[in-house]
Amino acid sequence: MYATYKIPDANLEQLKAEISGLTALARKLNAEPVTLEVMEVVLTEASPGLFRNVHHVVITGQPPQLKGWAFRAKLDHGAESNVITSLWGSADLPVAYHTVEPKCEHCNLARNRVTTYVVENEAGTLRQVGSTCLKDFTGHANPHALAELYTMVQMFCDDAAEQVPDSEFDPIGGGRISYIQAETYMAYAARAVRVDGYTKRSDPLGATADLCLSAQFSRSPETPQPEEKDFEKARQVILWARNLGSEGLNGYLWNVFTVLADDYILIRHIGIAASAIVAYNRATERQLEGAASEFVGEVKKRLMFPHLEVTFVRAFDGNYGTTYLHKMVDPEGNQFTWWASIPEPFDVGDMLTGKGSVKDHEVYREVKQTVLTRCRLERISDAAAPPLC
Repeated sequence: MYATYKIPDANLEQLKAEISGLTALARKLNAEPVTLEVMEVVLTEASPGLFRNVHHVVITGQPPQLKGWAFRAKLDHGAESNVITSLWGSADLPVAYHTVEPKCEHCNLARNRVTTYVVENEAGTLRQVGSTCLKDFTGHANPHALAELYTMVQMFCDDAAEQVPDSEFDPIGGGRISYIQAETYMAYAARAVRVDGYTKRSDPLGATADLCLSAQFSRSPETPQPEEKDFEKARQVILWARNLGSEGLNGYLWNVFTVLADDYILIRHIGIAASAIVAYNRATERQLEGAASEFVGEVKKRLMFPHLEVTFVRAFDGNYGTTYLHKMVDPEGNQFTWWASIPEPFDVGDMLTGKGSVKDHEVYREVKQTVLTRCRLERISDAAAPPLC
């Protein structure tokens, strides 16, 4: 016997474990094989805006059991004799069962039993078994009943959620719902960042990611809704994130690309999704700042720099030791990079003056940068430097 069932994502692994146990039992008892095969996965809307993966699986087989055996009687063992309850057939059991000791003729394990059972095969052979071994003769769990159970459990949870009061409504529901629409959630995140700024999970007021999820599924008519400009920002962020995949990413930006690559977001990844609004804003700001940058000087020529502001400092370990990258900007918005072989006492925000040679002109992420070498720079006081544009 085989049949197809629709199993929610949250229930699939448990069902697989149950079927795996029945498969092993069927093999042990030389019974009809019990199998589970996943045919396809369909993203299904469980309730408005909430989605989960539903696996279409095919179950084959029957409850594993030894062929040709049936239940005959129950023996309640007393100190000197047994109480016999016959549930199968009309013939009396042999007199020996009136006083037989509580044993199992199937596993032969010595246990302190108070009840045993008698089973009979088609040839009329009787066998006394314990409660654990009884299922080998009368049948273990029905694989199709298990599949039906794991299908229905999710339906009952969804129906119950509809009856929960607004104050107790939990859109995540202990993980029973897996996905939400990316554009809609990102619009709520865009509004939250625009109005209240971005907060992490360590913030006592709550994380932006969690607050946005609650707002999206709030049943209160007073909950603020995202505006069209928030949906537009959401679409921009998603497009930006998907374009990141062509840049050989790793770390955080790779996670942003991965989380927003599809039209649905896995709920446990909403923290990364919400933070992408901030990452996009920063990237846009850097791009706008870089739009004013032009190449400065001629390659191999020495230049004087009255004022440079340090915007980035970082050490990198390589095959030839540690080098130190410094990024700087002048009052006109032109950007410079300098790789130093020894650590310099400069921090982000320091104002520098001095000289250096132009090593190259290059474009990095669509921003023109002048690459410097052989720099002789020193820190000057903020008061002596005019404000940068």
